[in-house]
Amino acid sequence: MKVRARAWAVVLLFAAPAARAQMTVSAVRETLKIRPTDPVPAAQSSISLSCAQNEFCAFQVEVSAGASAVTVNGISLGDLAGPGSATLAGASALVYREGFMDITTASNTAGATGEWPDPLIPNVDDFYQETRNAFPVTVPAGTNQPFWVEIHIPNPQTAGSYSGTATVTPSTGSAVLLTVNIQVRGFALPSTSSLPSAYGFGWDGPCQGSFGGYGPPNCDDQQLEALNALYFQDALNHRLSISALVYAPPIADGGGSWTTFDTLYGPFLDGTALTGSDQLQGAQLTEIAFSADDNAPATFAAWASHFQANGWYGKLFDYTCDEPPNGCAWSDIPTIAAEAHAGDPNFRTLVTTDLANATTNNVLSSIDILVPIINYMYDENTGASTRASYDSFLSQPNSFVWMYQSCEPSSSCSDGSVGTDIGYPTIFIDESAVTNRMMQWMDFEYQVGAELYYDTTYAMENGNAWQTQYEFGNNGDGSIWYPGTPAVIGGTDVIPIESFRMKMLREGMQDYEYLNLLVQLGDSAFAQAQLATVVTAANSFAASPTALEAARLAMATEIEADLAASSTGGTSSGGSSSGSSSGGSSSGGVSTTRGTSSGGGSSGSSKTSSSHATTSSGTSGAGSSSGGSKSSVGGSTGGSSASSTLGASGTSGSSGSAAASSAGGTSSSTSPPNVVGGCSCGSGGSPAAALPWLLLSFGLLGARRRSRE
Repeated sequence: MKVRARAWAVVLLFAAPAARAQMTVSAVRETLKIRPTDPVPAAQSSISLSCAQNEFCAFQVEVSAGASAVTVNGISLGDLAGPGSATLAGASALVYREGFMDITTASNTAGATGEWPDPLIPNVDDFYQETRNAFPVTVPAGTNQPFWVEIHIPNPQTAGSYSGTATVTPSTGSAVLLTVNIQVRGFALPSTSSLPSAYGFGWDGPCQGSFGGYGPPNCDDQQLEALNALYFQDALNHRLSISALVYAPPIADGGGSWTTFDTLYGPFLDGTALTGSDQLQGAQLTEIAFSADDNAPATFAAWASHFQANGWYGKLFDYTCDEPPNGCAWSDIPTIAAEAHAGDPNFRTLVTTDLANATTNNVLSSIDILVPIINYMYDENTGASTRASYDSFLSQPNSFVWMYQSCEPSSSCSDGSVGTDIGYPTIFIDESAVTNRMMQWMDFEYQVGAELYYDTTYAMENGNAWQTQYEFGNNGDGSIWYPGTPAVIGGTDVIPIESFRMKMLREGMQDYEYLNLLVQLGDSAFAQAQLATVVTAANSFAASPTALEAARLAMATEIEADLAASSTGGTSSGGSSSGSSSGGSSSGGVSTTRGTSSGGGSSGSSKTSSSHATTSSGTSGAGSSSGGSKSSVGGSTGGSSASSTLGASGTSGSSGSAAASSAGGTSSSTSPPNVVGGCSCGSGGSPAAALPWLLLSFGLLGARRRSRE
């Protein structure tokens, strides 16, 4: 269906009288796609947002031209004044011009042809702090031009109401001022996502998209690794884990060196890759795929041993087969899985299939992680969930259920054919922003342990991503970035360009944190009640952003009430202490732990039975706390410590933050090293904080990553 701007705009403020007939400026909610020819929304005078600490708070600015074209020279957000002397630094806000993709074939009957917003061109990028060509921009007569504005709410930040001004500067006439109000909540979201994810990545996707292919002078081994790391860092800052990040396998036939692996990928696993003030400091990769040129049990054993020694084992899995019988024969699965389990009995094997097919083909006993497509969690004929059928499988040790979306069921999966089975979450360009944001609500609804997605750079690998992202009968499947070359976006250095859909994925991950925090506080009934106002089935959810926003506001208020009750000695229904750092089960019904310890740290594995608080099995490293269950409410998975907290770390003068601190624990007071991604990649620049760990001279094992034999 075509999303109309008229229904969901929240703010509109006219320009000065001299420019009134030419330009209308509106501040609009984040969950709305504004197309160039959509109607101009009704007038409002202010926008009010509600965001937790350590959350990205976003809105849009829409500029609509009247009878004549108008040019916008810039958009900025000033400081927002809060309680007492507290402020939010508006100068740290990121501002993007939303580019448009011309859709020539609709993804399905809910989509439409024509221009849709998707690539986000930054004013000043968040990688090298270079000015790009977002401005000036000319808005043709009778059309709309949207801009994306986001600000990271620090942790800690004094809770309360903040107010400031966004300024839209046209090339002629007076500037337009928009009032922006942000209610900073009295709790913080964890940096490491409570919903693990495993997103794919083409090893040479950014090289293909940015330079036309792998190889010198712009994308040799070292340059490729550095460029790819920018994408991994960007994903992590959007609460997504690129699980297929390993370029050159470190071990062959059980032998080799981990030096380069630990240098390149250790920061993502340890939580030292993101350290900027506008980043999710301490965020850790939640899942990582085994990568090798052989299936030798000795190689699996080497990976298991190294990951156990470093406290990363709970994040490791083997992508044993993708969508059998397409990715491999059903008969291949027991053999490959046996090799992994011979290397280590607890090495998790993953197959993207559902329970019924795995059972029918006699491979269920070889699979540790079952990953059905979302439509296999729901029987369209009866309208009933099939999730309960997985409970017996989940009751077995080291067994997990994840979920994913694909070209199926929401498109035909065949180019030139328009799909008709609509209503499921998608990341299609020509579907609504709510549809792009809904998968994580479904993950919570169906109590899955992680979210998988097959690729993120497919359009770069197979053509010009700026011209089309039409693949498998839909627009955007397998692609959430555009290659940010200076020829397209200006500046000097190549960077990832995020899509509007990627922002919606982050919004959905943040929504999941609200639901999960309620469960961890023992308030699962309230989480379920709010979930029901948004989701009714796998292919049925509230199309209105208003319903989603109402649920978020209600959950934020309830979380604060639960924290206040906890800090004053009250109790929440069914929950244990939210600040627990034990290795056993935490509130909300997480099952008991299982696992091995390494280097003196406690460890464990926990998975959900009736709870939505899910974790991956894990072994913790030296000095780490609880292995499987969260060490603090909403904490990191797999026994990692990091800085995952429910409450802010004791900001002076904030009753909300203080309550959160006493209820939910504090984040680490020790800042990790200042390690920030960077890649000159033949373009001559360097970031403000260079990446010595990426720019080391090293010899990779093989000039190209080879597929596993």
